Amino acid sequence: RENIIEEKKNILETEINYKLSRKWSLGGRIAYKNGKEYYVTEMGDKISVNSEIALYGIRLEYDVMKTWSGLLEYRWLKDISTGNLSKGTLLGVYRRLGDNLKLGVGYNFSKISDDIAEDDFNTKGWFINITGKM
Repeated sequence: RENIIEEKKNILETEINYKLSRKWSLGGRIAYKNGKEYYVTEMGDKISVNSEIALYGIRLEYDVMKTWSGLLEYRWLKDISTGNLSKGTLLGVYRRLGDNLKLGVGYNFSKISDDIAEDDFNTKGWFINITGKM
């Protein structure tokens, strides 16, 4: 990655959440990235590499109490350019800090980041998340 001299990315992403009942919420996410990276070889030649990646996720959230909730999310990351498919889950616990803000902590069992702009496919581990809504 250190030989990249230029990169161009087009990203389209949408997310939706639906309140199934007073306690349960269902959410989904779709993201798509079309990119091109330009490298310089050791011989000084400039080459380009195209990438096309899609991220899908489905999330189930349960409100344990008025201010606490648990989250289970399943993700698929498809590298359309190569045909590679990665899948995995994450678990989280969130604390509401008012009507429009929540703070969460959890563990990502997959290597899939929710930031499709980055090509980091080694994000397994603990995370902290702040979510707001307007």
